[in-house]
Amino acid sequence: RSSSDPDAPATSVLRLLCLRDDLDDRDAPAHTTRLASVAAIWPFVIVAQAVAAAAMLGSALAAPLALPPIHTGFVIALAMLIAGVGYGVLSTAWARERPPHVRTRVLALVAAGSAATLSSLLWASTQLPVGPVQLGCFVAAAGAIGITTIALHPVRAATLGFGTGLVLMLPILSGRVLPSVVALAFLICLAIATIRLARLDAQAAEHRASEAREGRLAAKMIAEFEGHGTGWFWEADRHGRLTYLSAKVVSELRQSDPATDPVGRLLIDVFRMDSAAPGTERTLAFHLSSRTSFSDYTVCANCDPTGAGEPSRWWSISGRPVVDDLGRFQGFIGSGSDLTEKRKSDAEITRLALFDGLTGLANRQRMRHSLDKTLQQQRVGPYRPTALFLMDLDRFKAVNDTLGHQAGDAL
Repeated sequence: RSSSDPDAPATSVLRLLCLRDDLDDRDAPAHTTRLASVAAIWPFVIVAQAVAAAAMLGSALAAPLALPPIHTGFVIALAMLIAGVGYGVLSTAWARERPPHVRTRVLALVAAGSAATLSSLLWASTQLPVGPVQLGCFVAAAGAIGITTIALHPVRAATLGFGTGLVLMLPILSGRVLPSVVALAFLICLAIATIRLARLDAQAAEHRASEAREGRLAAKMIAEFEGHGTGWFWEADRHGRLTYLSAKVVSELRQSDPATDPVGRLLIDVFRMDSAAPGTERTLAFHLSSRTSFSDYTVCANCDPTGAGEPSRWWSISGRPVVDDLGRFQGFIGSGSDLTEKRKSDAEITRLALFDGLTGLANRQRMRHSLDKTLQQQRVGPYRPTALFLMDLDRFKAVNDTLGHQAGDAL
């Protein structure tokens, strides 16, 4: 609403206290959670009020002149009825299906009614003769008021209703103006504090909703990236044991070792590095122990069924240490990508560069490399003999020129 709307402040307060029926999808779950918190404590409220009721009823029966039993019994019955209504509003299946603002309104009325009956019992305890019985009844009634206040605290409208009930009963019970004025001043302070707490609750709910939206979006994007891309993610605890690994990598690793789940194992037991790759002077174990970052390390499964042959899968893995807000080391987090196709492509490029595509024999570049390597070995022993054998096909060009290149390739 605009600031020029005269109903904007009242509307805002009613909405903050969940007394309006225009709650959005962000506010309703928060208020439902607060009602559930009150419902979890409400049985203790009923027990506390029952103890206070039993103490007051026993005192009324023992001292009928100080406390009329009929009047006291009526107040006790009304208090327990209101407490039962509160339980029904909070805990029954029918009530949980009602909108939060309806339950909040009824709970605020229940709170005001409980405040009226409990304050009546507290005032009645002061009419008993001074002694242990009076003190016990006073403590029981005051304890019931305290527990009810604590239970209603999550629902701000109910807290305000409880305070209003206490203040309204004071002039009725005391008949004095000054205590009522003082209580009214405290009620105003309570209302201001309650509204401020309600605003803080709304801000916290908005912040949690924003974080939840961002979390769902991040999880959706990560799942999309993991499911349809070559990248994946991993996480390890402070001991180097994997706590998370993308599902597709887990599936590929289980092809190498079906009986073992990689999650929970040490990172260095799951992956081994390619020692022939450049920039691998430091091992994974070194980085994990020294808590330093590493990037683009080529690894394969540590348990490969092909034995000494070429591993079936290759990955590039990177990671960095994770610390909390206090600077304490929590573990590692990182990402990886599949290098299998790239390594196959690189191997094919190397093969085509060094071997003839038709015959599979070494080409001129490969021959030159082998010859240079052989001649370099002669420096170890000056008298080691070396021979070079050359073979050529005579008139091979005539075959290509007369019969065609296909016949030449077949020859």
